[in-house]
Amino acid sequence: IFTVKDGVITAVAPGTATLTVTAREGVQATCTVRVKSPVPDGVSSQTFTVKNGYIRKIPLGTTVSHLLEGLNEKSYCKVYIGEKEADGKTLAATGMVVKLLDGDTVKASYTLVVTGDADGDGEVTVNDYVAIKGHILKKAALSGAFAEAADADGDGGITVNDYVEVKAHILKKNSI
Repeated sequence: IFTVKDGVITAVAPGTATLTVTAREGVQATCTVRVKSPVPDGVSSQTFTVKNGYIRKIPLGTTVSHLLEGLNEKSYCKVYIGEKEADGKTLAATGMVVKLLDGDTVKASYTLVVTGDADGDGEVTVNDYVAIKGHILKKAALSGAFAEAADADGDGGITVNDYVEVKAHILKKNSI
């Protein structure tokens, strides 16, 4: 847990231990020393793609608890819908935010992108189809995570191909 040399305490591993100090007069003082693991600077995952402030490649139907399980730093993370912490049973949806916390301090935050979920409800429905169509026709622009989610084919833009892919998913002809 720690070492003591020449009166200096140095942390060496996470954990808790009791430190007892004895003065020359025989007076003793005892305290508990807790060494915490340092909170990492960012989030990583073998399950999802974490890049440029987004967490992508989240399958439809993923719950918040399953999302957190897929993050290597899950013990430091919470998922939010706006300012409210999301319940573990809630569907992960485009626009939700994962915050990496050191106590109450936010060290990093990442916006969720669920492919095809252009309206942020966690599902791919006719509403997403309409949002993508509106973007293509320049009637209602999608931006940020919602534009990322609308790029259903992952080619870096929102095109008729994304529109067709979302429509096919809704008609159960393919799966996103």
